Amino acid sequence: MLLPCARRMQAQSRLRQELAARDRAEPVLLALLDGDEVEHRESSDDAALAAMLSELSPSLAGETRQAIADHFESSGAIGRAVRGLSHPLAHRRAESAAALGDMCSDQAEPALLMALNDRDPD
Repeated sequence: MLLPCARRMQAQSRLRQELAARDRAEPVLLALLDGDEVEHRESSDDAALAAMLSELSPSLAGETRQAIADHFESSGAIGRAVRGLSHPLAHRRAESAAALGDMCSDQAEPALLMALNDRDPD
């Protein structure tokens, strides 16, 4: 009986952390979309920022995409996500690949092409 309660508490805690990261990443997202200078934030917010950008990616083009790529390249997020492609857990590798795709960077292309040969077909 305690196990389901502990899992629910853990899931709620994870959700609160994700929502807090999205709140912290929102000003960065708006600045990137407006073409403003962006100061580097916590690396833990990179995933939230990439997820928010993935929701907008069909409508992004030109200078905005380049500003997003520049931000992720200068913050080191590309390198962290590339390292995530070698994680032992398949779902972590998939999360890293998805984040890399949302970061709009040409630097991510070689790593993503290599990830197509992942040992887990899913």
